[in-house]
Amino acid sequence: MANATFRLVELCLHPPHVYRPIASVADASLALLEHWSYEMQKSKPFERACKACLDAMENDGSPVKARSEFMKAAKAAGIAIRH
Repeated sequence: MANATFRLVELCLHPPHVYRPIASVADASLALLEHWSYEMQKSKPFERACKACLDAMENDGSPVKARSEFMKAAKAAGIAIRH
C-alpha cells in the first residue's frame, strides 16, 4: 500500500537544513527520488530501499522493512535523520 504508514523518521534537507517528516512508504519513495544524488542512486542501499518501498506498495513487503531500508540508505548517503 503506497499510503502505508510507519513510525516517523525526519530527513534533514540541505540546504536549508530543515527536517522533513517521513511517515509513510509514499513519503519515503518520494524522498528517495527527490533527495538522493545521482551518484547515490547507484548504491546498493538506495536500491534496497527502493525495492522495499515498492514491495510495501504492492503488498509484498512491510512498511517496517521499507522504513528500515530507507534509514540505511539515508545513513549510507550521509543524510542526517532523526527517529
